Amino acid sequence: MKIIGYITTVLVTAVLSTLWNGYVLSVLWRWFVVPPFGAPALSIGYAIGIALVVGHLTQPHEPPKTDEKEWKELFAESVASAAVKPAIALFVGWIVTLFLG
Repeated sequence: MKIIGYITTVLVTAVLSTLWNGYVLSVLWRWFVVPPFGAPALSIGYAIGIALVVGHLTQPHEPPKTDEKEWKELFAESVASAAVKPAIALFVGWIVTLFLG
């Protein structure tokens, strides 16, 4: 039964992380691409799709080395990274918008 909890947690985390990344991309796009280039705003759905394509093309998948860290530690790092990296990008982007015209 314990494995079902881990699998459920991984799936829920993956879905929430994907939604969060899509939201952040749509906001950053609206701030930095729409005004100077006149591009249309991205819906969260399109932003998720673009983020998935870019991630697929640019992020090599390296299987975790289980002999160095336990799975729980690797999972915690992955969850933290999935939540924190987009939040930092959004925060820094917001600060940059304060300096734009």
